Amino acid sequence: MAKRICPRCGQPYNWLEVHKRASNNYVYAVHVVATKPKRKVVKHYLGPLERYIYVNKMHPRENLGLTGMINEDRAIMYLEALIEYFNRVLEEGRGVADREKIRRVRRLVEELLMEVELLDA
Repeated sequence: MAKRICPRCGQPYNWLEVHKRASNNYVYAVHVVATKPKRKVVKHYLGPLERYIYVNKMHPRENLGLTGMINEDRAIMYLEALIEYFNRVLEEGRGVADREKIRRVRRLVEELLMEVELLDA
């Protein structure tokens, strides 16, 4: 069985708990840190089980679908959402500033790909 590592602190956790609050479910990693004389637990908040409701309402154009730390694929999801956003920006024919932002993203991705190539060499 693979060790379950807390994305918050990097230490193994014992179990996950889901707490319902208002209209969302939130996830906590539970660490048992002491057992004698009385069991002591520490809970680390990992975010919503699915998506942040109110935060996402503040970014409707980008449609990022922000999620909690429990979602290991969230960075790729955000990148895909941003690419879709920039495609819409281009289709809408927005100004030079938006095209410059897209060029900046391209430069950043190219730098990252060069790092990957160096690691693969």
